[in-house]
Amino acid sequence: MYVLTASQMQSVDDYTINTLGISQEVLMEKAALCSVEEIVKMKPKRVLCVCGNGNNGGDGIAVARILFMQGIQAAVYLCFEPSLCKESVQYQLSVFHKIGGELVTEIDFSKYDIIVDAIFGIGLNRIVSGSYAELIAEINSARDNLGLKVISLDIPSGIHADTGCVMDVAVSADVTVTFCYAKRGHLLYPGRTHCGILKIKDAGMYISFSPLKYDNIGFSYFDKSECVLQKLSSTSHKGNAGRILIIAGSTDMSGACYLAACSAFRMGSGLVDVYTVSENLEILKTMLPEAIYHNRSADSDFVRLSQLMEQADCVVLGPGLSVNENTNKLVSYVLEHCNKKLIIDADAINCIAQNPVLLYNHTSKCKEKVVLTPHPKELSRFLSVPVSEILKDYAEISVKTAKEYGIIIVAKGASTIVTDGDSFYINTSGNEGMATAGSGDVLTGMIASIAARESSLFESACKGVYLHGLCGDYSAKRIGKASLMARDLLDGIIYLNKND
Repeated sequence: MYVLTASQMQSVDDYTINTLGISQEVLMEKAALCSVEEIVKMKPKRVLCVCGNGNNGGDGIAVARILFMQGIQAAVYLCFEPSLCKESVQYQLSVFHKIGGELVTEIDFSKYDIIVDAIFGIGLNRIVSGSYAELIAEINSARDNLGLKVISLDIPSGIHADTGCVMDVAVSADVTVTFCYAKRGHLLYPGRTHCGILKIKDAGMYISFSPLKYDNIGFSYFDKSECVLQKLSSTSHKGNAGRILIIAGSTDMSGACYLAACSAFRMGSGLVDVYTVSENLEILKTMLPEAIYHNRSADSDFVRLSQLMEQADCVVLGPGLSVNENTNKLVSYVLEHCNKKLIIDADAINCIAQNPVLLYNHTSKCKEKVVLTPHPKELSRFLSVPVSEILKDYAEISVKTAKEYGIIIVAKGASTIVTDGDSFYINTSGNEGMATAGSGDVLTGMIASIAARESSLFESACKGVYLHGLCGDYSAKRIGKASLMARDLLDGIIYLNKND
């Protein structure tokens, strides 16, 4: 499933109209029919379409006209002077007048059971203020206090289509009907919470019939059937099922080693080596005897580490390492000598933030890609940018960083983003119960396990993120979001494998 920016969608729209010759009126009619199809499922009695002066407003007027012609009482409220609108909107108004459609000048929300939000479309790029802000606040109040259902056309008014940010105020919809493709703002928070149920409808515009067919476009899995992993064959053995090296843990952080290693095993890896400090070895051998353990404390010249990296199909660096002089030396050594697929997590990111040239040097000489898995605070440290700035446009900052360093970034959050600077993925699985200690360690182990057996590191990261979210969704159903712990995600992996 493709996920577009506003400008990408506009490009498809323009090409369809100006090059293919399908008129704006035809596309508007198609969009309105798609919307009506969803509205009638709600069995409305009286509908009010609140319309702006752009194409989104034209869609809303067309919706009111079609509903009215089907025998449903539908009225239109205009947020503008009729003379101050696009030609396509004036056309829709003229047709609405001809059939005897009702225009209301003041809204009594108690008269309606459904409000159609057609105020702003995906082109909104300014703060919502004045009468528009007041109107949106009134719509939200009517929804909350009068029990009205709100359906937004294309995107809830007040949500930025690229970032998901609320432009000071935004409609909270029960259903959002968007046309042709999802937009980033539908899937990124907080926009995602304002969309309600997202319905993606075919409105007659297609990437394959536009210049975008040559571009790398963002995507999102919506169905587990689209996330296919390599299967173990009847002749599989531990040596060809993927060997993972996990460089992790510190004196007080043995759990990170366990969670990353166990998740790699649960995902099907045949061999897992754990390179950690001596204080962790005895407890880890008891918790996870299947792994092979190596004493970092006794390997001051990194001879054993070099051998382990050579044997591995994928290397994990960072979970629970802590940040100190010894860790800095370790991270520097790995970046200088590792030539395998490398996943950098947690404190290894914090170490690199002190000397980013280490990452530049590694990516310039290593043929294998690197995956960085920061949460917003870690990305903030890495880029020396305040977290507040990171969160304003988490997606685009991640894309630019991935492109600059030649890496893959798994930007963790409520809607985790995976990007290599060109391709772009927004995750849709998972829940807020997964915001718990150790959840990221499980994710890192899952990605490593997939990467060890599959050629594309970017695709491995996307699959790992998606399946990690499914594990969280399964666990939340079983024990509840509030009780969810990272170890429960390991049981989720078992569930996924049993029901594959």
